[in-house]
Amino acid sequence: MLKDKLFNALGSFGIIIYYIFNLFILALPFIMIDVNFILTIIFVAVEMFIPVTSIVFWIWGLVCAIIGEQDVIAIIYYIAFAILWVPYFISVIKSIFKK
Repeated sequence: MLKDKLFNALGSFGIIIYYIFNLFILALPFIMIDVNFILTIIFVAVEMFIPVTSIVFWIWGLVCAIIGEQDVIAIIYYIAFAILWVPYFISVIKSIFKK
């Protein structure tokens, strides 16, 4: 839906903006966790092959954001956590108990 709106408004540039936004949201937990590059690559691979681990990484990132420096990225993480991740987590929990 967002992709279609961006495409209709901005054309191909809108699609590029959409994918950059998605990449940023995907990387947020790993930015907050702040481990070395090799561990980040391993964590991203684990999340890609075992999607349920995103729960662990988002919560770990939240803990690191709370403990760490309160800067713009931490505030963006809090907002993304509340707006994007919490509703996703609730829907996953509902689907687990629905079966």
